[in-house]
Amino acid sequence: MYVRQNVSPAVVWGFAWKFVLFYVAWSVAITFAYDRLQWTWLALPFAPLSLMGVAVAFYVGFKNSQSYDRLWEGRKIWGSIVNASRTFGMQVLTLTGADAATKAELVHRHLAFINALRLQLRRQPLDHEVKRHVPEREREALGSHANAATQLLLAQGRALAELRAKGQLLELTHVELAGTLRELYDCQGRAERIKNTPFPRQYAYFSKVFVWQLLLLLPFGLLNAFKETYVWLTVPTYVLLAWMYMTMELVGHYSENPFENFINDVPMSALCRTIEIDLAQMLGEPAP
Repeated sequence: MYVRQNVSPAVVWGFAWKFVLFYVAWSVAITFAYDRLQWTWLALPFAPLSLMGVAVAFYVGFKNSQSYDRLWEGRKIWGSIVNASRTFGMQVLTLTGADAATKAELVHRHLAFINALRLQLRRQPLDHEVKRHVPEREREALGSHANAATQLLLAQGRALAELRAKGQLLELTHVELAGTLRELYDCQGRAERIKNTPFPRQYAYFSKVFVWQLLLLLPFGLLNAFKETYVWLTVPTYVLLAWMYMTMELVGHYSENPFENFINDVPMSALCRTIEIDLAQMLGEPAP
């Protein structure tokens, strides 16, 4: 996630340059035909286009509002995962009677879970960040599961049940730890709901259609607006307006799925790193 107060011009240009080049070429071609070839019939009344622009702005604004809700919900889900992770680490280390090695195994398996969830939401394969945290006996089977994160939480539940059977975990404490695992399952399910339920296509598709329809027609209306002054002002005015409308469209587009590993998505890698540092320090281990 981009967290600086101001967006670098280089970042903006990286997203916009292809569109800007098209806007320049399109407006120059139309203005050239009007001014030099005397195709005066190209000029359209500006009033209908201004009404279209207002309608498109409202439509894109609605789409952006709904997209932002998805982005913010994704961030809240991962905020809950951070809180639940710290709670789980505290419970394992202070409320169980297991030996140090077993406690470390439970905590490291949790670190494998958060990294597995991060990779699954990004549609990426499991890597060493997941496998290095699980016991060697579990690594081979982990890659064969369709949902490794779910299996890791299941393994946590079985490990806690074994501690309860050995008398190293009180019944009440077992219930509390199970509640934390249930909260993590809930967070995983909510994140998967956002990932697997795309933004309604009717809104996303027609938003793009309406924006492009406006942008393709807008130079013709600007010809009429500037014909009494300096008609070549059509080019910079159009480029600025077109860039503004397309940026509004792209902001909503890139916010639809907050787990795609784009620059403005939920910073899952940074959050996993934060959890790893916190739990490693709880264990008394050096930060990874």
